[in-house]
Amino acid sequence: MDWILVLITLLSNGEYKVITEKSFDYYPSCQISAEGRQLFLTAEGIHHKQYVCIAMNPYTKGKDHNEREDSISN
Repeated sequence: MDWILVLITLLSNGEYKVITEKSFDYYPSCQISAEGRQLFLTAEGIHHKQYVCIAMNPYTKGKDHNEREDSISN
């Protein structure tokens, strides 16, 4: 299974902004990357941003993770 590292930012108006940072094929690698990047934010006192690893949908494997899938057929 593939994993995507995303940065989630809480905006001042209560909305969320999500940015895809990188993809990994091994969860522990993604988690280490998230924790390492989060250390820099925490050290700067930035608490409204969080790095998170999310499992990529197995049904979209092989597609560019930035592509939007408009419909899913069974």
